[in-house]
Amino acid sequence: MFGFAQNQFPKMPPDTQEIHFTYKKTSKIEVNEQGVYADSVLFKTYFPKLKYTKVARPKASYLNAVVPIEKFIGNDKAELTSLLYHDNELYLGTHFVKENKTIISARRNDEDVKALLKKYFNKGYSSFRYRISIDYKKKTHYAKYPRVSYEKTFDEIQKEVNWFSPTEGTFIEIGNNIQKTNVALFDENISDKITFDYIFTNSTKGLVKVESIRNTLELVEVHYK
Repeated sequence: MFGFAQNQFPKMPPDTQEIHFTYKKTSKIEVNEQGVYADSVLFKTYFPKLKYTKVARPKASYLNAVVPIEKFIGNDKAELTSLLYHDNELYLGTHFVKENKTIISARRNDEDVKALLKKYFNKGYSSFRYRISIDYKKKTHYAKYPRVSYEKTFDEIQKEVNWFSPTEGTFIEIGNNIQKTNVALFDENISDKITFDYIFTNSTKGLVKVESIRNTLELVEVHYK
């Protein structure tokens, strides 16, 4: 299991009209001259044809395996650069208390990833934005991208937490035919409207952190108006 350190976020004042929060998602893949480092489970899941070497003393528990950069060619190279591109994002959210609605602006514009893709893979990097709307009255989730939009009901996307402590648990996420078990940390002192875009059936707590084999999503700021 992942170990979590609890940050302290301010409680919501009784006259709050807006909750403002920021999440940051960061990739758990590291690339340098020695190779591509990641969790061995990530290599098995996303790069099953590549042979990795276990790292004897990894600097982080999730960097326990390495594959030489030159092994990433064709589809494997495209998959790797896609993971690096998509798993480094910033999310600026506002929950409007009276309307019971949340707007999240997602931004993908990481200079470090941009430099990394250019240096090691000769790949370009384009900044990208999209918007998420969560309407708690209508129980509807909207995602608006530059060229396409999606609308789903809470019943279609909601997830259940398997609690192993009052503030920690796991939940299942499925994407691109890959099932992931995510470990999540919650804070019972902040609103459950402080969330990325997850709708949980059995939580009334704010979402502080999510760890998967691919990335870390972390709440970095909360303030109220």
